[in-house]
Amino acid sequence: MLRKGDLRERLGEDASDSLIPQVDNIALAVTSGDEWLEPLRAIKSIDAGEAQLFAAAAESRVMVLTGDKRALEQLKNVPRHTSALSGRIVTPEGILYEMCAQLGEERVRERVRPVAHIDTVFGICFSDANPSPMECLRSYYDDLVANVAPLELWQPPSLVSERNP
Repeated sequence: MLRKGDLRERLGEDASDSLIPQVDNIALAVTSGDEWLEPLRAIKSIDAGEAQLFAAAAESRVMVLTGDKRALEQLKNVPRHTSALSGRIVTPEGILYEMCAQLGEERVRERVRPVAHIDTVFGICFSDANPSPMECLRSYYDDLVANVAPLELWQPPSLVSERNP
């Protein structure tokens, strides 16, 4: 993610290069076997780091947080992973939606403001011109859910209770 791709483009080469040694020293808490990793290696839109995260989460049945929409759109085509990761993939839109529900939109807006420029969704949903970050986040979340089906994403509890009163 820091060596190529969207994150590198958003952060810039200097910032990305300075973070690589630090990230390389972070141990992955959960690992996976080749049987989970191998099917993901051939998918161009899933970089090596995301492949390791998805494989480890699928094998260990743990949750994974990712904002890599292109990877998720390809992951939906890998049936075994789609099944194993059902409900275990958490997205920033989902987390921020739940944070807004729990803490209030304005409180979250203040916390997100310093980093809103690194992500288009954050910038749009938490701009001062947007009266409802939750509506915006829900729109992006619902769009992503539709685009990655049959892969099922983690659902924010407050969104589940809204849909099933």
